[in-house]
Amino acid sequence: MIWSELHPYLRGLILTGLFVTMCMALCMIPNRFRRRGILTKPLLIVCGIVSFAFVVMLGAGMKASYYGNNQGAVSLWAERLHMVVPVAALLIMNGYLVALLIAEIRYRKNAITPDSIKESLDHLNTGLCFSDENGMVMLANHRMYDLCQQIVGRDLQNAALFWDILRNGTVCADVERLTEGEEPSFRLPDQSVWSFSRSISDGIIQLMAANITKLQSLVDDLVQTNTDLAAQHLRLQEYSKNVDHLARLQERLDTKARIHSQFGQALLATRHFLLSEDETAEPVMEMWEQTTNSLRKVTVFHPGGDSLQTLKNAAQVAGLQLDIHGSLPRHPQNRTLFLYAAMEALTNAVRHADAQCLRFELLEKEDMDIARFANDGKIPATPVTEGGGLSALRRKTELAGGTMTIETRPAFALVLSVPKERRDGF
Repeated sequence: MIWSELHPYLRGLILTGLFVTMCMALCMIPNRFRRRGILTKPLLIVCGIVSFAFVVMLGAGMKASYYGNNQGAVSLWAERLHMVVPVAALLIMNGYLVALLIAEIRYRKNAITPDSIKESLDHLNTGLCFSDENGMVMLANHRMYDLCQQIVGRDLQNAALFWDILRNGTVCADVERLTEGEEPSFRLPDQSVWSFSRSISDGIIQLMAANITKLQSLVDDLVQTNTDLAAQHLRLQEYSKNVDHLARLQERLDTKARIHSQFGQALLATRHFLLSEDETAEPVMEMWEQTTNSLRKVTVFHPGGDSLQTLKNAAQVAGLQLDIHGSLPRHPQNRTLFLYAAMEALTNAVRHADAQCLRFELLEKEDMDIARFANDGKIPATPVTEGGGLSALRRKTELAGGTMTIETRPAFALVLSVPKERRDGF
């Protein structure tokens, strides 16, 4: 079957296919000439020429027969062509063009092209802008356009003007300028912080914006820490001014407590001498002499290595049996505190309970030193009211990080618990 015998609709469909083939070949010629390969370029040109020739010849014959005009020799030759010729040409050329199109798509996916570079820049979290010396934007990504809109309130059209505004210009009211100069930084309404920098290379100006939100957060935390440290330093300076005064007050308090204890021991010794049949008063006189010397000198008491013997001597002079169980703590400050508490317990046992024996128990736990003082005297009929001696002892115990407990049942007892690792200066 020749071309002229085909149905007009079928001939129109074939001509349309040939026209589309011609357009595809013309569109692909510029891209293929930028690629390597010798054979594909002339074949693509041949496809374009052949499809153009078929469109012109076959289209002219259809136009002449439709309007009843006389046909030329070329049109008559085309009308007598077998239908297989244009159909085969259409299929071959379309197959070749489709193959080239698939190869082009694969090339664009795997090769670096201007479009792929632009797409990569647009997906960066960093803002980038390249311009010439006059500020005309050559390339910029979405992030830089967005930052310009948020900071300046307008589109990025001139990079030089944008940089001048970033350095020391007026920005939007809801944008906080953090720094100026060659590396300006801003806090945006979403609390993100951006720092800008500018560099020039071969006449190309690069403007870059970096997200420094985490770094700025660390800087803010450091500033707040320095502020807190400065305030703490001022408090320490104020405290250091009062250290001497507090030390003198503590020393005075210790002196009062010591003299109170010495008076109590001297009075107890005097009472025991008056009630006993002992005719010698030398131990009592020595105790009163020590007490009066303390009042004259106002010295601070520091128990020495024979403090336990001093406690035993005081109990003997007061006529009180001292029953000691356990050993004194290894920590010298805890040892001093327990001996001080023993003196106070001895005084109270004789003065308030008419006791004959004072039991001094020393215990040791994993992290605590414990001292328990119990006497066989009268049990208090009313709750114990802490006076000067017990109050001073409780204050010293709590200052050492310990606790003081007073028991009244089944017998009167005083219990002190102090940590082995002391943090005070007692």
